[in-house]
Amino acid sequence: DAVNAVESRYEPYQPRTSPAPVAASVEAAIAGAAHDTLVALLPESKVSFDAALEETLRAITDDSRRGAGLEVGRTAAAAILTAREDDGANRTVDYTPGTKPGEYCPTPPDFKAAALVQWGKVTPFVLKSADQFRCPDPPAVNSPRAIADLEEVRAIGGTKSAVRTAEQSEIARYWYESSPQGWNRIAREVLAARQFDVWENARLFALLNLAMADGYIAGFDSKYHCNYWRPVTAIRAGGDSEWLSYLPTPPVPDYPSTHTVEGAAAAA
Repeated sequence: DAVNAVESRYEPYQPRTSPAPVAASVEAAIAGAAHDTLVALLPESKVSFDAALEETLRAITDDSRRGAGLEVGRTAAAAILTAREDDGANRTVDYTPGTKPGEYCPTPPDFKAAALVQWGKVTPFVLKSADQFRCPDPPAVNSPRAIADLEEVRAIGGTKSAVRTAEQSEIARYWYESSPQGWNRIAREVLAARQFDVWENARLFALLNLAMADGYIAGFDSKYHCNYWRPVTAIRAGGDSEWLSYLPTPPVPDYPSTHTVEGAAAAA
């Protein structure tokens, strides 16, 4: 929105109420929008954000263009932050872990409380509702599909697996990080080979991250609606009481995998 306010080429997400100042610096607009948004959401890192803003602005020698761009960026940031201030991201939602087969409960080794219980209730950015594309129910606990999947995870996914290859371990570690980190890095790599301008880059990153933001919201709506147990819980309940996953199990229900939700949204 900050880039588009300097020169309107695409439909904005939050419409501006006044025209952008003439000859605003797009670099200053980007810096101002990024800085104010980051400071609002991550105030503990304000010093480093201030330094980054100062470094960017120092390279813009035209005072009027710099000031106009900064105003544009800060206006765009304020509009987004105002629109999202009551979106439910900080809401507290009560949650009781399951006790029956197939129901999610905290997982070893640390048995952390369920995380992000409220995330499926966050107001989406683009979707009509968080449950617009809710997943079908997961396979029944005793179904052939569930049993086969569980056996595959038990054999390949454990800390002491004798059949997992070095390549499979590397793939697991590669994709283990936060999806927005990985997919924004992939987007930067893709864009580096193309002659896109600032507007095209900004639009691509905006669409990418809107899709992933709603992917997480929709994914967590389905997660806590289905409330499906993790493989480690099922495997231990089946008699392998010391089994642990190769990489730590995140403290959220298993189904659906939000890593694959994010991957599909980002790739598309």
